[in-house]
Amino acid sequence: MNKLNCQTLIIGSGIAGLYAAIKISQRTDGEIILATKAELETSNSRFAQGGMVAVMSDNIGDSVDLHTKDTLVAGDGLCNEKAVRYISENSERVVRDLLSVGVEFDTDEEHKLRMTLEGAHSIKRILHSGGDATGKFIELALVKKVRSIPQIKI
Repeated sequence: MNKLNCQTLIIGSGIAGLYAAIKISQRTDGEIILATKAELETSNSRFAQGGMVAVMSDNIGDSVDLHTKDTLVAGDGLCNEKAVRYISENSERVVRDLLSVGVEFDTDEEHKLRMTLEGAHSIKRILHSGGDATGKFIELALVKKVRSIPQIKI
């Protein structure tokens, strides 16, 4: 059996594992091992369709309170309100961070993020990448970023 030593071990190379590796690499100089069952680009994240919700400050009329309300109504009592509010409050920061590592969300003619209206939302706040292939395009951008960071070993 081969033994590997590292400061951080991440098991899984979907969007969550890739993003975790990137974020950890920004906070430490230690080696990070990203374990995957197949090729780095092979995860179920690739098949995630639809979009990603975000409360963006430049989206006039939207707010954390409104998004929280929409989500709680859609969840019909099954949502944890604190979790929903946390996600809403942090969604713009995460979108800006994803943009900074190379994720390209769809834009309009003025090169502003294209927001769409989807089920259960009362305002346009859904971002897409590559149309309906958001998971694939986020994954590909994160894979490219991970491969560019020498301290992350696959």
